[in-house]
Amino acid sequence: MSDGYVQVNIDYGRIASIVSSAVNPVDRKVTIVSGQVQQAQEDIIRLQRELADFRKQQEFAAALQRAITEIIRVRQELEEKFGVHKQVRDNMLGILQANDLALVGEDAIRHCSEELMLSAPKYWLAPSLIALAAWIGNNKSLADRAIAEGCKRDEEKTALLFALICRRNGRTKACFEWLALYFSKQNPMKMRKSIIAFVDAYSNGVFGEDKDDLCKDTIDNWMARLKEDNTQFDAEQRAYWSNYYLSMTAGNPSLGADYELLKKVSPQAKAMDEYVSRIVAVDRAKGIRESFNEILNTEVNVQSLIEEIDKQLTNLVTGYEEDEAALRNEERFYTLVKEHSGDEKLAKKIMRIEEAKRYDPPVDFAKRLSQSITEKGEQVVAMSAKKTALKLLRVYIEGAFEDFMLEKKDAYPQEISVVISEKGTTAGKYTGKSFKWVGKTADGTNDAALKADVSKKYEEAKNESIATVIDKKGKFIAMIVFLALAVVGLVLTIIKATRGAGIPIMIICAIVGVICLFLWNKDKKANKAAREAFARYYDAAKLKACKIVTDVLAARARINALVAEFEANKNCLKLFAPVEYETEEAAEEVAVAEEVNE
Repeated sequence: MSDGYVQVNIDYGRIASIVSSAVNPVDRKVTIVSGQVQQAQEDIIRLQRELADFRKQQEFAAALQRAITEIIRVRQELEEKFGVHKQVRDNMLGILQANDLALVGEDAIRHCSEELMLSAPKYWLAPSLIALAAWIGNNKSLADRAIAEGCKRDEEKTALLFALICRRNGRTKACFEWLALYFSKQNPMKMRKSIIAFVDAYSNGVFGEDKDDLCKDTIDNWMARLKEDNTQFDAEQRAYWSNYYLSMTAGNPSLGADYELLKKVSPQAKAMDEYVSRIVAVDRAKGIRESFNEILNTEVNVQSLIEEIDKQLTNLVTGYEEDEAALRNEERFYTLVKEHSGDEKLAKKIMRIEEAKRYDPPVDFAKRLSQSITEKGEQVVAMSAKKTALKLLRVYIEGAFEDFMLEKKDAYPQEISVVISEKGTTAGKYTGKSFKWVGKTADGTNDAALKADVSKKYEEAKNESIATVIDKKGKFIAMIVFLALAVVGLVLTIIKATRGAGIPIMIICAIVGVICLFLWNKDKKANKAAREAFARYYDAAKLKACKIVTDVLAARARINALVAEFEANKNCLKLFAPVEYETEEAAEEVAVAEEVNE
């Protein structure tokens, strides 16, 4: 039997060796094939990438060639259709760039002949150029005819052009006549950003003195029309500025960790914070009051306004009409494609960015004024423009400020609650007492009373928790019984009353008694540890709760002082009025409070 078993094992070993020698080459071949497949896959991926790159380069090359061709085509079309326009613009700029029109002589008039106007039969600037040249040459009849033709083609642009030209040459009366005409052509429901520059320059005397109030009446009429067309205009304006003030409370600096703690433990914290955050937003550095007074008190740089108006004049002259602008956009696109080696996607992206920067949707005059004050970042306007807008909207800005401050004043709580929720703790198999303690304060001066009350609550919870820890008597009694039985067994054995039968009883009872003694002692130690854990926890929690009460009441007292300081100012509801306190005592209290805060 054993020989047969050995033989089977030997045969099995031979078979395993044969199979292994046959499988191993297969494994190696599979490994080689697997490696070749992986290499092939990598080669395919590389080839796909190279093919994609090649295709992309081909597309770029084709786009580049197309862009070069299109640039030539677009520029030819621009020259054919709008070459005269460029000539008109160049001549007009040449005249305007002279510091004094008197420096431009008869040669300019000869170059700006009536033939140029006839060459651009629809272009508004051509007759304006002829009018300006005739004006220089003292040819009144030609100037009048050219101006009439210019107004016929585009009265709004012609009026603005001559208003700006008259300003440059000190012809105040004519300037205001043209400016008033330009203003009259504006729709107060749809105004561009540029209107702010002209209203700002007018308000600050860049155009001179409007003795007849020609432009003032038009500006007042814009506001009147807005009110007539919208019965909710006043309410919407106040709502706009109230929301703006509210947005300025979002970035308020923290009033301290104790104030943040107060907001966590007091149900009245939200109502309190809604009023306090507004007070802080008003009086903090760079806050509402300071930012608006900075605008109102800013010194106007007249020279910068003049430069801005001259810039507007240049923009007006060099601006393209709609048809030409479309071709100019095409030229810009193909130029970008050429500059970026045929990358049309990048060119389109750059075009979108440029268009977004130029985007100027028309809005009503009041909104345009509001935006000039509130917009930030790249949209920010000159301080003088903000000041002009503020003056025009002042009645709404001040009214909204008073509404904003009064809105939450009455909701400011005269008394607040301090809520401390105690979840308790677990000590072994016992769960400590949980409770909710509520204390109240008006001015934060009852610190001692509230701490005594919360301490009492924690002591009660500690005692109740400790009382739940009960030593189990069952194990103790069982231990006594079994030990007693062990003694009985011992006695019986000694007196041989049961002929040795008491020995097993004695041993069993002794073992059981020892086990009960061990368990009872273990339970007693665990209960002692639980009592000590409850005592430590509630004592520490009591100290923490007392500190919370102290910090919260200190925050309440400090915030009350802040509110009292604000309200002690007679002009607290007036955005631009100086600080004026009700009494000398109030002023002294505020001064002391400020010193303490510092």
